[in-house]
Amino acid sequence: MNWLASLNLRERQQLGLSELGARATSRYQRWRKQAPFEQTLWWQARLALDGFDDQQFQALLDPAVVVATPPWAATLAAWREWQARPHPRWLNQPNLGYPLWPIVDYCLAQIEQALQQTQVKHAWPSLQAAIGKALVQRLAQLTAQTMVLELNVARLRGQLQGATSQARFEYFIKRYSQIGDLLDLLADYPLLLRSLVHECQTTINFISQIAQHLAHDWLQIQQHFGLELAEWIGLESLGDRHAGKSVCRLDFASGQHLAYKPRSLSTEVAFNQVLAWHNQQPQTIQLRGLKVLDCGNYGWTEWLQALPCADSAAVRRFYQRHGALLALLLVLQACDVHYENVIAVGEYPVLIDLEGLCHPLLLSSTNELIEAEQVGLLPRLHFATEQHPGVDMSGIAGNADQTLPLPQPVWDETNTDQMALRYAPTAVPAAHNLPTCSKLQIDPLDYAAEVEQGFRTTYLTLLSAKAELLSNILAVCADTTIRVIARPSNSYAILLRHASHPNRLRDALDRDCLFDHLWLSIPERPHLKPFLQTEQAALWQADIPWFGTTPRSQTIWDANGETLPIELAQSSWQRVELAVERLSLEDCASQIAQIRHAFGTNASPKSPQQP
Repeated sequence: MNWLASLNLRERQQLGLSELGARATSRYQRWRKQAPFEQTLWWQARLALDGFDDQQFQALLDPAVVVATPPWAATLAAWREWQARPHPRWLNQPNLGYPLWPIVDYCLAQIEQALQQTQVKHAWPSLQAAIGKALVQRLAQLTAQTMVLELNVARLRGQLQGATSQARFEYFIKRYSQIGDLLDLLADYPLLLRSLVHECQTTINFISQIAQHLAHDWLQIQQHFGLELAEWIGLESLGDRHAGKSVCRLDFASGQHLAYKPRSLSTEVAFNQVLAWHNQQPQTIQLRGLKVLDCGNYGWTEWLQALPCADSAAVRRFYQRHGALLALLLVLQACDVHYENVIAVGEYPVLIDLEGLCHPLLLSSTNELIEAEQVGLLPRLHFATEQHPGVDMSGIAGNADQTLPLPQPVWDETNTDQMALRYAPTAVPAAHNLPTCSKLQIDPLDYAAEVEQGFRTTYLTLLSAKAELLSNILAVCADTTIRVIARPSNSYAILLRHASHPNRLRDALDRDCLFDHLWLSIPERPHLKPFLQTEQAALWQADIPWFGTTPRSQTIWDANGETLPIELAQSSWQRVELAVERLSLEDCASQIAQIRHAFGTNASPKSPQQP
């Protein structure tokens, strides 16, 4: 196998290469044609960031050198020797995940051993089914495009047997269900093999860590949340992955659930204290926070289930609470409070992710502050064009009755030898932010006045306590861990999706070239340049890049705790101080005008409509 093809630019840089290969010039020219590198200024900046000059860069593109077998290849040898159990009942039908079973079975054995060492209470048969299904799905996502390509090649060459399209697909799948045959098929895609090894090891490590934390915190969790936990039986990964870890839901035999978050929950703890102060003030409507147990660099939260409102009065109170939350989030300069970060628990909207609290401004030391319409709660259309009406992802009005602005990949002719990928309009993923009521049909846009009422009451409460907000009430938020959002997570997700195309799996340089698309935004947003190396390193680990700081700090670090070579022009706490300073009747009126504009109405509350 050509192990050199699995090495990216930074890894090749360690080899001390100097001679130019036959394909170096053509590869170099193709790279230079990619925007913005057709401009010498930006190409030189790209080289300088990694410490190259032109000649050094070209020497990495096609070196005539034999590379030793990398350490990760030992796992491939272990897979070849592994005697996998028969396919489980949940994977007994030929599909793209079927040939991956020996790899998944190998991983499950490693995880079972790790769980036994932690001595955490668990029911392995049900837990391994949950973990196995998720791992099969993830590995199938990585291999799908390559397997379908090889399927179509075999079809065109007349190498498939069977009277029907489905039978020929089944023949192909079973042909490569022996691990040795599968690895031989994928030998032309060394980067895919490396990705499979990395994904499996990441999964093993992360689940082992969850088990260790669960075993250590078992009694404290029960006391803190008032639960009697039975055996651990299920695990589901939720949301983006950062540094090999993601938010997860844990299921227990008692029917109870917990959320595990692999990050500090200090922000949620602090915000709950702000809510407690708010709830003690006269005239304010009671708000509900998320119950959390912060354990330092990870934590546990209650698992919230969406519940209906009892009647129309409860629905109106629900939207009043949204207004109150908006006022608190505004003074704390929060953003990214989109529809997936809100759960409608009866008449209480509950925020389940507060990483966007006290968000810093990357651009400059300007005194520009987040306004009500920028928090993320208020209805707001994004990506509207002549071809697409736009999509509302807001905490108040975001819903699944919309299509995403960009077509998404979907499979046609699934499980046949005609299987092919196409791009099609796709519905916005469902969430649980909207209230429900059996007696009503609820349109969020009908409740502008309620949101305004809740906002006004809480804003005036904050105004009356202005003198002590920073020294007392809000001070608990000043030293929490917060997220720095350099780019929308979706921009990273798109790159990762394209990274699993067969054309990006034969040679690591093709993936390097793909990840250099992050440079496209640098001419207009040069302040993002210091993030590039860390962003690309995270993408090479199949992670969504994450950056953090604290409100009082101007230092930024990544998901591994490494400090970036950049400082914020001002801390986000300075912006909170400015937000408190601007509290006034005039500003209250200005923010309410934004609420009315977001709802597109100045009208009084409408009567709820019967279905």
